[in-house]
Amino acid sequence: MGTKRRFTSHQIGALITLLALALWGVWVSWLPLARPIGISFTEILFLSALVPIYVVLPPFYGLRVSWSYLSGILVMVGLLGGFIKSLLDHTFFFSPTPYNFTTLGVLLLALSCIYLSVRSYYERPPVEFLKSALGIGCLLVVSIASVWWVSNNQMTVENYVLRRVLQGVQARTGDIGERDQKVEALMAEGDIPSMAAAIVVDAETLWLQGYGEDNALDNLYDIGSITKPIIATAVFQLYERGQIDLDDDINKYLPFSIRHPDYPNVPITIRMLLANRSCLAHNTSMYYAFAMGQELHQWGIENRDWEYLEGVESLSYPNFITEYLNPGGSNYQPENWASCQPGTKYVYSTPGFDLLG
Repeated sequence: MGTKRRFTSHQIGALITLLALALWGVWVSWLPLARPIGISFTEILFLSALVPIYVVLPPFYGLRVSWSYLSGILVMVGLLGGFIKSLLDHTFFFSPTPYNFTTLGVLLLALSCIYLSVRSYYERPPVEFLKSALGIGCLLVVSIASVWWVSNNQMTVENYVLRRVLQGVQARTGDIGERDQKVEALMAEGDIPSMAAAIVVDAETLWLQGYGEDNALDNLYDIGSITKPIIATAVFQLYERGQIDLDDDINKYLPFSIRHPDYPNVPITIRMLLANRSCLAHNTSMYYAFAMGQELHQWGIENRDWEYLEGVESLSYPNFITEYLNPGGSNYQPENWASCQPGTKYVYSTPGFDLLG
């Protein structure tokens, strides 16, 4: 008799908020993004793992199955935890940015869904423990499978998202033929305040121009990981000339030897470094201190609570990296390596591209 009763306002509200979150998650994770709003790749991965759960739950909400409300509450609590961490990572301030508006909207939807799901659960007749356990268990299997797939296919997800973003940008700027207008349109797409651009052929500068709020040509920019595609281009030029093979052991070319301490018999190849699959960890505090140099290291200590690491920045790169990556080295820490076999897992790594350089 309970299933024939009319929907209550709480049950309708719970279904609507869950559907809204499901549609939003699908839009952000898998459909062409209308415009970048500051969502990081890690957040997209997190949402990609949750989206299948959001898609599975609404039909059960529509059937008003009691255990589905319990499952929905657990999923929403996980979403809240993830977004709170994202807010902290973004150093969230109450300023009118698309990212902040979007994040607050999702948090409000999740809180509403939790409240409405709790009320909906208590408006349903009790369900046998076995049925509840079976339903929640099935959803748990879907959740584990979803998280496992995303964690093992990070590169696939990233490439898909980047392609969709670029397709959206191309659709909005592809008809602009005039160079300066094109550059300014692309800057608006990426919310870039200023930049300098140049065309250099055979060491001769053919064109140079500044754009944006401060278009001075002597501005200094932190180009960061833009160096990675430059290094990758140089590597492939060597490959095209037949001077290297992508599946060569990097120790063939380095003046020092590198092996993952847990997998000493597995060679690390050029291809692994290019694909961020060498299982070299990303920047640790020690590596960051070395890479930043003395002046920036001191600035980080004074302004960002970095750890003081005496003498690290004065070492040569070969000396530092051998002491950093080899057990027994003066700069070695277990966290310098990820806990995976080289070639088996995507682990973003700046030290890997430094080695390629």
